[in-house]
Amino acid sequence: MSDQPSAPSRGVKAGVAVLCLLVLAYSVVVAGQILLGVLFCALVYGLFLAYYLLGAFVRLVDSVERIADA
Repeated sequence: MSDQPSAPSRGVKAGVAVLCLLVLAYSVVVAGQILLGVLFCALVYGLFLAYYLLGAFVRLVDSVERIADA
């Protein structure tokens, strides 16, 4: 079986959520541009989705390889 990416822990998810909230608060209060914070949070969320999609693709390839070996 190939190396499958593991799911991020709850601590990592919480840390990223807090970072997004801090960047969003900074962009609203200090910079006065809410779009800056929204874009950052969307980028982070998109990276998480890409990571999970990669993991799903790896599991799919492993499944197809097992079927082919059988």
